[in-house]
Amino acid sequence: MTDANSKPINTKGADIAYKFERLMKKLIQCMTQETLALQSHNRNLATTMAEEKARLLHNYRDLQAELLTNPDILKDIDDDIRNHLKTMAAEFEYVMKDNIQAIQSGRNAVGRLINRILQKAREAAAASHKYYDSKGQMVEASTKKSMIPTKFSETF
Repeated sequence: MTDANSKPINTKGADIAYKFERLMKKLIQCMTQETLALQSHNRNLATTMAEEKARLLHNYRDLQAELLTNPDILKDIDDDIRNHLKTMAAEFEYVMKDNIQAIQSGRNAVGRLINRILQKAREAAAASHKYYDSKGQMVEASTKKSMIPTKFSETF
């Protein structure tokens, strides 16, 4: 098969390029929706998009594995297709960084919330001046540290 310039058309390379393009568009859309869901605290939609993103990334890895078995397959694709893939890859990278930042911000917010709850629990426990010992007896807090352990490395 040849094009108008009598140059052979790399149909296998064009097919792989098309698959990459379709997959990157889906990933970009999915990550954009997940980012917006995280920013608006819509946990249900964020979870759904994260699951979809995982599925799409699995497909992306499969496509990469196919390319690894034949690395020259994209060597002779049309320059327009190559440039379009480069543009999409740059957009994908931008959206991915934005998505990672939204995920990290959400994790940080949850961490801050947990720390506030733990601090209030510590303050409440210290204010009561009493606790129950291992025998179930109420004891004054002055004989024991007024701290609630939150990590395995912390002790009373």
